[in-house]
Amino acid sequence: MGDEIATGQTFANQAALAPRERPSLRGGGAETAEAEVVAEISRTINASLDVDTILQQVVNGARMLCQSDIARIALRDPETGACVFRYWVNTLYEGYDSVRIRPGVRSLGGLVLQSRGPVRTADWMADLRFAKEWATVIESEGIAAQMAVPIVIG
Repeated sequence: MGDEIATGQTFANQAALAPRERPSLRGGGAETAEAEVVAEISRTINASLDVDTILQQVVNGARMLCQSDIARIALRDPETGACVFRYWVNTLYEGYDSVRIRPGVRSLGGLVLQSRGPVRTADWMADLRFAKEWATVIESEGIAAQMAVPIVIG
């Protein structure tokens, strides 16, 4: 549980740096909104030891900061090395809790685990880096662009 809370805190710390590291593309009010999201995540982490509450706040905050339609968070199982989705928001697919993401697999998450860096695609269906075994889910969710970012602790 400590690693999961640290993951949330690491996200909040990285998100807090983001507005200073990039020029604002949207105007002054956006930076205030970003700061409020990061502050709310930090408050949740500091006030709760409930991992699910923290993950929910992190996912909601990430979705707001990225202005995305869907957001998910997966945690790495130290025994298997696979990541397992723990929380998701605004999704239609109901099977995320059974998905296992493994390093090197031709998926967005698999590439992130292998490279330990962010992976983005503007058009998942046309991107040849990804096997199309999840095409039905991607289509049902209405996903075109997709991005995954690892939160590395330590």
